[in-house]
Amino acid sequence: MEDGRRTTVTESGYEHERRGLEAIRKRLPDEEPWRAWSNFTFTASSGHVREVDLMVTAPAGVFLIELKDWHGSVSGGGNSWMQTTPGGTQRRHGNPLHLTNQKAKELASLIGDTVGRGHGRPRIWVSEAVCFTDDKLGVNLASADMNGVYTIKQLVEMLSTPPTDARRQITATVSRQVDAALKQLRIAPVRRQHEVFVPPGGEVVRLRPHLGRLSGPSHQAARTGAGTGLPQRARRFGRRAGLGGEGCRP
Repeated sequence: MEDGRRTTVTESGYEHERRGLEAIRKRLPDEEPWRAWSNFTFTASSGHVREVDLMVTAPAGVFLIELKDWHGSVSGGGNSWMQTTPGGTQRRHGNPLHLTNQKAKELASLIGDTVGRGHGRPRIWVSEAVCFTDDKLGVNLASADMNGVYTIKQLVEMLSTPPTDARRQITATVSRQVDAALKQLRIAPVRRQHEVFVPPGGEVVRLRPHLGRLSGPSHQAARTGAGTGLPQRARRFGRRAGLGGEGCRP
């Protein structure tokens, strides 16, 4: 897929994300109704800021896709998945399908409000998918959780297959309407870090977004101030409680 159909809202700062997105991009056709948007945020009606790895319009429909560069194996089901790394370390994760489903519903609602509803207006569904970018990952999830989980090859095959429900089929017109809606919604770049100048000394301190929500200002120790010998502190303001966004993800 060439740049005319692909919108990179934010260039990823992580090599594994760029590698995964490029592997998918090379497999997507450069024709209607295919379009793709990567690494963006949107603000849901609730006020929550949501981060999206990839969104695609395709013959199969509109899909919001969470990329996972996990290695080793993954097992479990329901609310909790367990990743076992090649070195034997176990890492527990919340089921990413649940949050991706929530984001998909929230974005579908915003797109519907923008495109319009009623007679003559298409209803635009947004479905969720999780894509494991390492095709050597051992996947041993519960059967119910396997619905919506794909390797890169499986993802592209799924996206290429039109749904049996004609109402969910994506035409060139609907794909262009989704593109126009996202422009009106002003989807935003992903903010990976903030830069704060800390006096005295004028040093730049880079702060990664806080994991979770904050109810008020917090402080994070910064580098030692130049020439002072004293640790400086940078004051960082979080989002209001209940309006927090997502933090950094592995």
